[in-house]
Amino acid sequence: MKEDKPKQPKIIFTKDGKPLPPPIPAPPGANDVHAIFDPTTGKFIKVFWTKNGDILGDPIPIPKGANDLGLGINGIDPLPPPRTAPPGANDFEIIWREDGTVEAWWTRDGQRMEPIPLRAGDQSIHFSIKERAEPKDPS
Repeated sequence: MKEDKPKQPKIIFTKDGKPLPPPIPAPPGANDVHAIFDPTTGKFIKVFWTKNGDILGDPIPIPKGANDLGLGINGIDPLPPPRTAPPGANDFEIIWREDGTVEAWWTRDGQRMEPIPLRAGDQSIHFSIKERAEPKDPS
């Protein structure tokens, strides 16, 4: 996804797709966000603003009942339908650059698993972490 004029993004937590205000703007210097969740309970564990993967400050406060998270580069309305994590994912990261390009990844314990497809012109992305059964580890 590429934007002509990048801005500092905002995130908004949602519950079943309904916003739990207020939106939370990225702090100066942030260029990515990292969200850690428990896929078996559908609950966020921690969400951080980061710069080049390094945590900036304290975790972002997570509203009670939040099971989705939306991020908008140039605003958060309207949120698109939420994307659901693939089996094995327990976190995701979203990175934005000064030239307006954005990339997103499903991750497990901070290790990239697979890219999250984004379309040119997308203004926001929405993630659902509702509980789901995780496959058993065969080892």
